Amino acid sequence: MRARSRSFVSILLFALLVGAIFAACDSADNPVAPTGSVLTLTASPTLIDLTGQAATIVVSGFRPDGNSLNPGTQITLTTSLGVLRSAPVPEAPATNVLEVDDQGRAFAYLFGDGRSGTATLTASLTTGGDTMATADVQIGRDDASRPSVVVDANPSAVQVGQASGITITARQSDGSPLAGAEVNVRTNLGTLSPSSGIVTNSAGVATTTLRSNQSGTATVTASVGSSEEMSATVEIGTTTRPTVTLNVNPRTLDIGEFAEVTAIARTGTGDALPSGSTILIEAEGGTLHAVRDVNSSTIDRVRTDSTGRATFFFLAGDNAGQAQVAAIVGNSDRATTTLNIRDSPAALVFRTSSNTVDNDGDMLTLTAQVFNSDGDALAGETVIFTLSSGVSGTFAPPNGTQQTDTNGQAVVTVTFDNNDLPPAGSTFTVTATVASLSQTETVTVE
Repeated sequence: MRARSRSFVSILLFALLVGAIFAACDSADNPVAPTGSVLTLTASPTLIDLTGQAATIVVSGFRPDGNSLNPGTQITLTTSLGVLRSAPVPEAPATNVLEVDDQGRAFAYLFGDGRSGTATLTASLTTGGDTMATADVQIGRDDASRPSVVVDANPSAVQVGQASGITITARQSDGSPLAGAEVNVRTNLGTLSPSSGIVTNSAGVATTTLRSNQSGTATVTASVGSSEEMSATVEIGTTTRPTVTLNVNPRTLDIGEFAEVTAIARTGTGDALPSGSTILIEAEGGTLHAVRDVNSSTIDRVRTDSTGRATFFFLAGDNAGQAQVAAIVGNSDRATTTLNIRDSPAALVFRTSSNTVDNDGDMLTLTAQVFNSDGDALAGETVIFTLSSGVSGTFAPPNGTQQTDTNGQAVVTVTFDNNDLPPAGSTFTVTATVASLSQTETVTVE
């Protein structure tokens, strides 16, 4: 009996030792999660910018009894887009294998890599089964929902060592201020103070200061989130100044009509100013718009493209006469261009020298007179004279088109030869049309 008791004790001790060994295996560097374990995966926020912004990824693991997974249990985390990092800074090492903490949680941080789209995150247990969890994060915004920034420098020309105040204004896609947004800003010359950690206030505005101990043209570039980068230039200690010129088409237009204006900005050496440089614009005798639409908002500044150009539109006001568009870029001289606004035609009077003709060389003189809404004669209006179908004749000037003179009159002649006219006793019509007036006048001729 004693021998059998010793044998039983030995077996019991062996079983306890084996259990201790298995328990030790479960608490090693990679504890095995029991079958039936559950993972959850969350991401915050679920919309991040293309670069710079991180989404915090939290994976939580639970054993079948509801308790957290053992600390050190490994979880494999993958993403279909972007980069997973071990800390919430872009410089942190990339990672795909996580270990849960004493609360059964593991953390990673998703950054965009410049590509936009939906990143699908998948978490799985490295050992211990095929348990998986997924979540999606949108990287980047579409163009219609991207914020925008405007960069201004004041003053835009300083001496070496002097300061220029840089103002960055950020707006949501609907035009409302973008508050609490971190601004990414840099300069190719000089230093910015502060240069990082700049956040917009409640009005969507952030500021910094530029200084340089070298002369040249400093380009300050800023962006917010997924916005396009915009720039402003500061001339530092240079004697040459930028220039701006204006091209207008057409230069003569009617009341309420649009003209296209192109501003061309150059450095003092003739090179194109950087894309996104601000050109301040203003107008007298009309209004300025970003698009050819009378219902659009007026503008007071435009931004250059990569060729130093910016296009906008002048809408003629209600008064005839001369109008002016002006522009300035940085510390350039003020550039101006003059437009002529003419009255809109409101009435047309048309008559012929006779109401009867023969087809043996008879000639008709056609006279049209154009007036504005006040009854004043309008010069420079194009009048088009036409004959009814089936009738031909020789116009002078050719094509039956003439502009009104200072009396508002346009006069042409038409000569008829044999077989130009319909049979005797028939009638035909002669019509006058003003190109810029939706009105025609017709005379019947026998």
